[in-house]
Amino acid sequence: YGDGQFLRFYFEVYNLRVSGGRSRYTITYEIIEEPLEGSAPWDRLGRWIVDFVKGEDADPFVAQSYLRVGQSHQEGEKMAIDVGALRPGPYRLIVPIVDMISGEAAAVDKIFYKTGPTG
Repeated sequence: YGDGQFLRFYFEVYNLRVSGGRSRYTITYEIIEEPLEGSAPWDRLGRWIVDFVKGEDADPFVAQSYLRVGQSHQEGEKMAIDVGALRPGPYRLIVPIVDMISGEAAAVDKIFYKTGPTG
C-alpha cells in the first residue's frame, strides 16, 4: 500500500450469541510493525495474543476499537484504514473480535507492506 491508499478489508463474524434480539461484539484493529528478519513469524503474534488476553498493551502503531450491535448470529463488516502516516516496511494487521454476550473471542491477522515515503 502506498501513500494515499487505504488498507481495506472485509470480514464476517459467525456464531454470535443473541440476547433480546441483539448481538453485541467488539471489533479491534491493531497495526504493529513486522520484523524483517531475525524472529519467527509467529513470535510477535503469539506475544500479542498473550498480552491481549491478559489485558496488557502490545504497543501498536495504530489501534481502534468499536462496539457493534447486530441483529443476528452472523455479521459482516467493511473497514478502511489510512496507513499513509506509517513509514515503509512490513506490518501486521490484527483484528480480534469479542462476543460481549458469550465472552468468546477470535482473531485474524494478515501481513501487509507499506511502500513509498512516509505520509
